[in-house]
Amino acid sequence: MKFKVLIIALAFLLILPELIRAECDASYQTYKYKSAVFYVTNARRIRVSVYNSMNDQYPRCFSAWIKVNGNYINLDGLPYSPDNWQQAWASTAPNCYGSGYRVVEGNSAYAEYDLGNFAPNGYTGIVEVRVSSDCYEVQQDPCFCWTANVEVISYSQPVQYCYLDIYVKDNYGNPLDASIYVDGSYLTYASHTQTQVLVGSHTVSASRSGYSFDSETVSCSCGETKRVDLVLSKTQVCTPGEIRNRYCACSTQVAYEKCKADGSGWETVIENCPSSYICSNGYCVLEKDGWYDTGNERCNLYGLECGSGTKEKEQEYRDYTCFGATCTYVVTDKRWIAIDSCYQGCASGYSCQSGYCVKTTTTTIPPSCTPRYLDEYSCYDNWRQRKYLNSDCTTSWVFYEYCDYGCSGGSCISMQTCEEGYLDNFRCSGNWVQREYRYSDCTTSWIDWEYCDYGCSAGECLPREEACN
Repeated sequence: MKFKVLIIALAFLLILPELIRAECDASYQTYKYKSAVFYVTNARRIRVSVYNSMNDQYPRCFSAWIKVNGNYINLDGLPYSPDNWQQAWASTAPNCYGSGYRVVEGNSAYAEYDLGNFAPNGYTGIVEVRVSSDCYEVQQDPCFCWTANVEVISYSQPVQYCYLDIYVKDNYGNPLDASIYVDGSYLTYASHTQTQVLVGSHTVSASRSGYSFDSETVSCSCGETKRVDLVLSKTQVCTPGEIRNRYCACSTQVAYEKCKADGSGWETVIENCPSSYICSNGYCVLEKDGWYDTGNERCNLYGLECGSGTKEKEQEYRDYTCFGATCTYVVTDKRWIAIDSCYQGCASGYSCQSGYCVKTTTTTIPPSCTPRYLDEYSCYDNWRQRKYLNSDCTTSWVFYEYCDYGCSGGSCISMQTCEEGYLDNFRCSGNWVQREYRYSDCTTSWIDWEYCDYGCSAGECLPREEACN
């Protein structure tokens, strides 16, 4: 009989803990070895509350945990999971005041936690709460179960995404591989890519060695696919069409460096000068070197003092140097050339005898006149003639002055002058558009005006031929 009673007593003792524990089985109930478990969605900040109506006689500690990537994180910052959380006060048990967990002085308490410190975009998952009470410390009650509650104070907005469809091309519209960046972070090296980004404003940029940098800021809404087109141009080291370093390849060829159409560098161009043009300092100019009249004339008597002689005019040889439409020259030689006959008389009181001026005697031979030029003029072709009074009082017309630009009414026609500058006349010379330039002496020449990348026709540059789609 005693043995049966003993067996029944042992069985009761074995079943009793399970009966006691069963009284804290609700999901919102907790004690030292059991968590109250709650589930929250998009939580930013929570309030954890604990309450006991069983007049628990000791101050208790409580705390809460969340799970991130499968790992427990204690919201009070301690390195323990719910299963070993009591190690925080193992050296001071049953007193848990110095453990670092929250302390309940009475029958209830609460604590607020910012989950953004652990889940910046909001937390979705379980929250476990424990209180440091036991289920065997009183006789009249089977267990000190605490009631817990988790309330979400603030929520995080759900993360929204959009898409960027990025294209990189050169300035001719051809796909171009380049380093692509989104908001300053490297994405890939390609001519086209797509990427998912958060809704809002984003800066997309692309770069490649030898090309310019391009950047664009775009905004996209939830689910939207925003196209971004970036254009990279060859890095320009010069202005397209710019010309430098002109020189003469030979007497009838000009050479120069010309900036390429995309501005990426220089190329050497050699061109032939038009007919009757020569190269001077890298420009095709009209051949201007030669003999020019100085305007000086003389009556050459070949060492005699008077009588008939040869009328001569002075000329100088000019060696021209031209830069575009501006020319200068230096005189390298001079000469006198015969243009007509002339007569040189003697001073008053002298007569010309055998080429020399001899003082006249007092013998009067009527009629007698003092030889001299009279102020009467006439024209003979390009010659200006002046009437001459001979000593016998007869007159004759003497070639007095040669008129380079013609004679009229006894006077030389003045040198023709023109306003210097470009005329509105154009023509083609190879790939060059040339424009006619008029000098002050009314002569003209053709000057290179504009280089045509795609050819020249009828004095105008041909347009670029676009490829057909």
